[in-house]
Amino acid sequence: GSNSKQHELGVRAICNWPDASIANRLLDLIKSETRPELSSMLLSALIRVAPLPDDRTPEARLELLQTAMKLCQKDSERNLVLKRAPAIRSVETLRYVLTFFEQPALAAQAHEAVVELAHHRSLREPNKAEFAAALDQVLAASKDEIVRDRARRYKNGQTWDRKSVGD
Repeated sequence: GSNSKQHELGVRAICNWPDASIANRLLDLIKSETRPELSSMLLSALIRVAPLPDDRTPEARLELLQTAMKLCQKDSERNLVLKRAPAIRSVETLRYVLTFFEQPALAAQAHEAVVELAHHRSLREPNKAEFAAALDQVLAASKDEIVRDRARRYKNGQTWDRKSVGD
């Protein structure tokens, strides 16, 4: 509406929507919103709901998350997309995340996303060769000891125990 306060309250309500049924409305609002702080809230909401499991296919959920990535203007927003990506447990998500390894501002979150995807044996095992190559890249590039430990363990088909690092 034309009332600024009511508009802001409406945007806040939509941003707290519990599922992805609001995604198309979020996309429309992001494109038309003139206030940067509200536009940022709407984008964060889209990033939050895009990967949520529902009746959409993993490919459709990933496509929506990729659309959100294209709308990002800051690395903090892009990193949030990469943080949410592992909620879509598919080899296509792995392939997508790998495309960010060469971007210094996004690489650490991309490394973490790969190991989070690799955590799921039911995804990792049928795609063993792709995960092994991705985990090798993480091992070669990551500076985070926990991420490296997880990558090493998942590559060897082991589980990861949070207490094992730094003890």
